[in-house]
Amino acid sequence: MNDAPDPAKPLLTGKAIYEKVRDHLLKQGNRAEVDIPNKGFGFSCAYRGERGTKCAAGCLIDDAHYSPEFEGVSLSVDRHSAKFETSERIWKAIFDSGVEDTPANRRLVTKLQDIHDHAPIISWPGALFDLALRFGFEEPGPEVTIIS
Repeated sequence: MNDAPDPAKPLLTGKAIYEKVRDHLLKQGNRAEVDIPNKGFGFSCAYRGERGTKCAAGCLIDDAHYSPEFEGVSLSVDRHSAKFETSERIWKAIFDSGVEDTPANRRLVTKLQDIHDHAPIISWPGALFDLALRFGFEEPGPEVTIIS
């Protein structure tokens, strides 16, 4: 794995992160999942899923910074968890892939990941719009057609 962001690439922050993840999730149209047969979980969300899919955080991680050890580890792991160090390596991979390391960006990526992992896929456009409003991004509202 490389250890630094590409200096030729500007760092992503705020609205640019949101737009990249929003566009990725809406184009992909399904969760990035893997089958974990021996763990009793069935399908589980993944940074890199089946058929080339990627989750909200996974689409921010360049292939050069991705590691299979990330799978099964949340971005928001308690400091006292045995998985905390791996969670911090995931954050490092995100930042080394060109996302600026700020508390606001960490909150944003975590919220985007929550939408991927927990919101019904059909509700993603609305959930993403609500998130844009909460973070103060200029986001056009969803088009509404009124039938009279």
